[in-house]
Amino acid sequence: MKLGHDTALQAFREKIRSYFQQDYPQDILAKVASGASLTTAEVRRAEMALGERGWLASAWPEEYGGPGWSIEEQYILTRNWSGPVRRRSRQWVSSMSVR
Repeated sequence: MKLGHDTALQAFREKIRSYFQQDYPQDILAKVASGASLTTAEVRRAEMALGERGWLASAWPEEYGGPGWSIEEQYILTRNWSGPVRRRSRQWVSSMSVR
């Protein structure tokens, strides 16, 4: 997706990048970067970190507890959130739902 040079989206992108560089659990990012699997507790911490900001349900409208973001803003979050953390989270949720 090409987002162009929209200054509001650029500012949003910087806000998201800054969050992942400064406020998101760095030990989780490092573990994912090393290729190691996350434990259930680590996945939960990763999700809670996003949930505390209301970012876990990024597609939800504000009236249902989400941030009310545009599709472009949701895309920016997805591109900046570590892919392996998302995949591991989905695997864990899937495995829990089949048991």
